[in-house]
Amino acid sequence: QQIASGFHRNLMTSDEGGLIDAEYRNLYVVDRVATTGVTWLGMTVACAQCHDHKYDPISTEDFYKFYAFFNNVPETGKDGVRDRNPKPFLRVPTPEMEQRQKELEQLLTDAEAELASFKSSLPAKQIEWEKKLVAADKLPQPPTPMAHFPLDSDGDALATEQDSPESRIVAQAHGEVKFGDGMSGKSFETNNETWFEYGERFGFEKDQPFSVGAFLYVTPQGGAPFGKMDDGNGARGWDVEFHGLRPSVHLIHKWPEDVIHIQADSDLPANAFTHLAFTYDGSGKGEGLKLYINGQLAKTSIKKDGLNGSIRNEIPFCIGRRGAAGTQFTGRIDDLRIYDRALDAPEIASLGDGDTYQLVTIAPETRTDEQKKRLEEFFRNTQSAELTALEAKVASNRKSKDEFILSIPNTMVMQEMEKPRDTFIKVRGQYDADGDKVLPGTPGFLPPIVKKEDDKPLSRLDLAQWLVSRDHPLTSRVTVNRWWAVLFGNGIVKTLNDFGSQGEQPTHPELLDWLAADFVRDWDTKRAIKQIVMSATYQQASRASAELVARDQENRLLARGPRQRLDAELIRDNALAIAGVLNPKIGGKSIKPVQPEGTWEINEMSGYKYEKSQGDELYRRGLYVYWRRSTVYPSFVTLDAPTREFCVSQRAKTSTPLQSLVLMNDPVFVEAARAFAQRILTAPDLDDAGRIRLAWQTALARVPTEREFAILEGVLKKQQSTYQADAESAAKLTAVGDIARIDKVTDSELAAWTAFCNVILNLNETISN
Repeated sequence: QQIASGFHRNLMTSDEGGLIDAEYRNLYVVDRVATTGVTWLGMTVACAQCHDHKYDPISTEDFYKFYAFFNNVPETGKDGVRDRNPKPFLRVPTPEMEQRQKELEQLLTDAEAELASFKSSLPAKQIEWEKKLVAADKLPQPPTPMAHFPLDSDGDALATEQDSPESRIVAQAHGEVKFGDGMSGKSFETNNETWFEYGERFGFEKDQPFSVGAFLYVTPQGGAPFGKMDDGNGARGWDVEFHGLRPSVHLIHKWPEDVIHIQADSDLPANAFTHLAFTYDGSGKGEGLKLYINGQLAKTSIKKDGLNGSIRNEIPFCIGRRGAAGTQFTGRIDDLRIYDRALDAPEIASLGDGDTYQLVTIAPETRTDEQKKRLEEFFRNTQSAELTALEAKVASNRKSKDEFILSIPNTMVMQEMEKPRDTFIKVRGQYDADGDKVLPGTPGFLPPIVKKEDDKPLSRLDLAQWLVSRDHPLTSRVTVNRWWAVLFGNGIVKTLNDFGSQGEQPTHPELLDWLAADFVRDWDTKRAIKQIVMSATYQQASRASAELVARDQENRLLARGPRQRLDAELIRDNALAIAGVLNPKIGGKSIKPVQPEGTWEINEMSGYKYEKSQGDELYRRGLYVYWRRSTVYPSFVTLDAPTREFCVSQRAKTSTPLQSLVLMNDPVFVEAARAFAQRILTAPDLDDAGRIRLAWQTALARVPTEREFAILEGVLKKQQSTYQADAESAAKLTAVGDIARIDKVTDSELAAWTAFCNVILNLNETISN
């Protein structure tokens, strides 16, 4: 029942940025009222949107009372999204999906329980850790780097912690170098004109672990504080870069396709020193690149994760910019350290948050609440690798579960808001001109809905029960009349959408009343339709004398059986069924059969491409063909299928040369003709005459007359002669479509039979019921 309610969600919606929410939401509700009126009442209810109906007893107040039933869906005017269903929707998993979801939920529950159990042990572990630090009488010191740049008075670096002339890395300064206040001592002030250059150093490879850390005074101008990147060679190399106050780390072989790029989820504080460090484990994966802020692991997003090539280059390592080409940093840099290994969390903590270690020396009972919280967070984030692993396990299981749930098919449904919206008469139909307030209700000329005992407002369920109540005079009549029109070409009331005063009178009112009363007995659609098609009236021959046609061209008097062209989808299905390739699979995703090149792109603005389905999916029923209102499948719209932009009670019926051209030349029908030909040619022990009769009987379920056989025989001989003389055309024709070609039949023979079968598939008798 919930899934069925989605009928009212399949209206036209919009995702345009400048729309007025109230205006479009009003359009959606009006569409639902109009559709309900046509579908179940057979009346032009929408005419009362702006004023009382001119012909039928439906007032504007009646319209907005009806409107109130559909005004409680939790949707917005900007409800259209191009890559997913907008809320509210209902997930519809298969039994296998339900089982897999339960398994993933259990894995997550187990991981969360394990994490909670471990967290309960952390206070004791922290006390033990603090005792060891106090007993050692020495707090952890930063690890020894491969190069240390103090940046107090010059740009030179120490290759080790020993200050000897041989271990110094001398900087080449550019611009007027200045030093200002730093985290400890001075720091290097850099701008668009000043940086240090160090030659071809720190050229790490993509499989080499390394770490870099520094104190940075960041400004909104951003830039790259350090790096080794060749902007002229696909940006090969590595760097740290700020876009405004948001830091990123890049490892690049060639931008943008061969890259690891991570970015912090939040900005750094402006005009203040922050310690920033990153570690890379040499894995070539985004998860192996981690960013730390003030000694603690930062939340990051992996923007690109596809590093395969080398990141080594011959560009000089720079401080103040990322290489020879620029991306200048504006701010200050202090105490830069580079390591030829991936530091662990405690080591990073000693670099970037050494002050927190000092809190250990304060007696626990004298610490402030802020100090206690800071030390607890520090211990958990830097000293417990097991906690980090368990949190990662929970996050991974949650991600797996969430991603799986997102993969479950879903369908849009109707839903009621907890607090119903107030509904007002829209003066002259204007969305923002509210008149009198109204409550849900039905047109006054129809039997009323029975009031609820609890005196609550009426709901859509009340409306549905009212529509199918035995006392309702319209629902059953409108429904059986529509079925009659589908089967006979015209309804007993010809105006399917108008049972009002301007509609046509029924040709057989007693029959309509009897069918409606019979349907109300059990509301069994299958039984009611079966009863009609098994009647003597439906089973009459459709042949008629010229006199009878002249007297009753539309067969309103039912003196002969119905004869009308099949709907667009059924013409395709019928051709595939005759060819023996129709896939009867029920349910599943939409399919995309072949269509003329460039059709999809006519109205495409978001970069989506039309990717033709593959395998036996191509031959599923027309019901499953992907429907895009702005670009309807071409052969369907040519054969009078509606665009589905709005609800229509009856399809148009036209007969045009273009329709014949589609049936003769559309690749789907040509392929169906070839499959039909292959079906006939592979039938055993038949000569051409036998094959002609088999093809005719397969398509039309009857034996051809002598005259028909003679015509068919002439058609086949002509096609055989044509394709025997034109091998190139024969090869082209037999290559149409994806169905495998049969062996032991020449191109000319298969082409002749394909053309012959194409003729049979185009017969009026083939495409008519």
